[in-house]
Amino acid sequence: MSRESDAIRKEEDDRKLSASEDISQATGIAIIAILLVAGCAVWWLHFRMPVELDFSSINRISLKLDRWQGQEIPLSDGVENMLRADSQFQRRYVGPDADLVWLYVGYYGTERGGRPEHTPWVCYPSAGWVILSAIEMSPGGDSSEESGSGGKLNELVVEQGGARRLVHFWYQTHRTKNIATEIGLTIDHVLGRLSASGRADGALVRLSTPIDRAGIEPARQRLRDFAAALEPDLRLNWPI
Repeated sequence: MSRESDAIRKEEDDRKLSASEDISQATGIAIIAILLVAGCAVWWLHFRMPVELDFSSINRISLKLDRWQGQEIPLSDGVENMLRADSQFQRRYVGPDADLVWLYVGYYGTERGGRPEHTPWVCYPSAGWVILSAIEMSPGGDSSEESGSGGKLNELVVEQGGARRLVHFWYQTHRTKNIATEIGLTIDHVLGRLSASGRADGALVRLSTPIDRAGIEPARQRLRDFAAALEPDLRLNWPI
């Protein structure tokens, strides 16, 4: 009886070992296949012809956006060299009630991966501004927990010397607008490179406005209104 039990246990152990070896072999084959596909994709993207675009068109965004009138604010050579965008500009727009909105657009072409080298997360503290709060929200104003799939942006409250500003910024590509995170931007760029167009260009769009005694909500609505006026012109002048 003992010999029969030992034989049964050995047979079960052999079956488990065989099943484990089969799983390990299948896993190994799957990993090799994934690595081969990834390697082929990287090789193909590396040798794919670069996309040639007219970067300067982004600067043709109008100084007159709906009820907003803009004025160029030249960037210093030091700031331009630090940001290293393919095309960029900074402006101040004045609304009908003398409301102010500052606009910065930094465009990075496909060869640069459409990725800015400096973002507001770093630039504001480097310039002496303190980030008091930061949330991710939809363009319509819902927080990240409530927003749907219609895109997202980052909202910062920054302060320097007692003056506060509300900041909205996001990444935008020829495929997608309102990308809040660098991970989302990377995914969009990979999909763009794999698409028929082969494009992976993108821009950092940043809006800011003073926060006065009326509080954050009027400032937030001001940025929403300005963004709505900007969007058609931004799309119209996106490099092609």
